[in-house]
Amino acid sequence: MTFLAATGYASVDYVVGLAGQIAGDQTTLISRRDSNGWPRAGGCPAYVASAAARAGQKACAVCWVGDDEAGKGYKRELMSNGVGIEGIATMPGRPSPTAILAYQPDRSCACLFDPALSGEEALNAQQRKILREASHICITVGPPHLIREILSSRTGRSRLYWVLKRDLHAYPSDLRDAISGQADVIFCNESERDLIGRISNNTIIVQTRGENRIVLRIGDQESGIRIAPLKAQDTTGAGDTLAGGFIAAEMAAVADPAQALRLGIRSARNLLVERMRQSEA
Repeated sequence: MTFLAATGYASVDYVVGLAGQIAGDQTTLISRRDSNGWPRAGGCPAYVASAAARAGQKACAVCWVGDDEAGKGYKRELMSNGVGIEGIATMPGRPSPTAILAYQPDRSCACLFDPALSGEEALNAQQRKILREASHICITVGPPHLIREILSSRTGRSRLYWVLKRDLHAYPSDLRDAISGQADVIFCNESERDLIGRISNNTIIVQTRGENRIVLRIGDQESGIRIAPLKAQDTTGAGDTLAGGFIAAEMAAVADPAQALRLGIRSARNLLVERMRQSEA
């Protein structure tokens, strides 16, 4: 069976836009907030899996939440997006991971993240089964103590994707090297490219360069795609959605990486356009 398992941290997100820059010892007014999702399901696995599901592919998230109302809401939202929740483990007596995402007038985003689970996450039997049986696995930023187990859980037939983030706690150098050596496709931005270790000549790298250019690199061959930037204020999850759209294209037997990338770009663009529409409503 063809299906995607997207692993990493779950996050219950509260998103706001600010009227001014954050500074110490002063009040900064909130100018807008996402009333359509307060909170909303966040974290890389949710965006990757949701994008694949919207493209018609079977996808599930492998992550961890607490047994609070926020965790229950997280699972309900992923279900409504068509994402399988059988890989979401609930940790008794623990709160769910939460993030406050504050977009400032200079277009920067201040992220305050409470991991909540304190590194107590563990793969349960159902999660291990999912990882063994998945035809496609996407590793995103998540509990570092589990990444080697996740890598060892996959079978040789599964295709491996890595959504890289500059989080050196989640990705110490030895883990970066281990993932780099196995990944079939790596997604990163220009500032993260130096974190990738030794790769094979067949590894595909999808690298964003600024807001209007994405580069596709396979071995020594590199090609670029220019995209029309959107004036979206809330861009959280756009890169993960691009990755999910790319993966969905490969799951649908799109053999041309450039075409898969264009479909991933379309997925990210649709996410941002819908957010812009909702903010204007």
